[in-house]
Amino acid sequence: MAAEESRIQALADQILTLAHDDLLMHLRFFDMALAQLKWKEKAKTGCFATDGQHLFYDPVYVLKAYQENPKYITRSYLHVLLHCIFSHGFRYNKLDTDDWDLAADIAVENVILDLKLESVALEEDADAVRKLRVLREDIGSLTAERIYRYFRHNPVTPREREELVRLFARDVHSPWRNGDGGKQEQLEITEEQWKKIRERVKADLKSFTRNKSGAESLEKNLEETTRDRYDYSDILRRFTVMGEDIRVNDDEFDYIYYTYGLEH
Repeated sequence: MAAEESRIQALADQILTLAHDDLLMHLRFFDMALAQLKWKEKAKTGCFATDGQHLFYDPVYVLKAYQENPKYITRSYLHVLLHCIFSHGFRYNKLDTDDWDLAADIAVENVILDLKLESVALEEDADAVRKLRVLREDIGSLTAERIYRYFRHNPVTPREREELVRLFARDVHSPWRNGDGGKQEQLEITEEQWKKIRERVKADLKSFTRNKSGAESLEKNLEETTRDRYDYSDILRRFTVMGEDIRVNDDEFDYIYYTYGLEH
């Protein structure tokens, strides 16, 4: 049994290596991001996942998915990587998790489809493209933040949510939540480090996209994610007045207008 598990583990690692190398070959500006995401085996989970530091994978799931369609593994790898680059998991507990799950998945899949990589193309992409076209008419640029705000003001029905999950979900987001007891696991790779990686991707992307098209969605998501977010509460607090004592200023009081007002 142990020998069989070791063989499955070794085959899964080979498949992930192929996916990693394929992404590195076609998307060289992701080299630093790919180097940061470490593989971590999690048997019997039947999925991919990430906590911003690891790529969690089930070896049996990897083998079965690869047997059905080798491109699906590379597609899922890129999906997870983009979640990390855009820091989708670091604000998870401050948002409605169901809407954010869906918004984040749609955003990264839109970026992937925009890149038009043959090595990650799937048969169901045609349906996803049609759905994205409809969403883009209502939302505009499909960043996770914009999609999330749209869903908060325009709640999706259970049937619509089921369809969107089918088209765009490639991983599970449970590692984004706080750990048991509300204690956040200490990660070696912080959001600040991913911010530095994003800046590197933005810089490298300029040379990659020169005289090319197909990376507009990636650029827009990078811009949205790297935009500085200020807490305006401290600024507003400086102008807060707890009470106001209104008095007449005799030097500025004009009796002409006062008496005119009384007459009319």
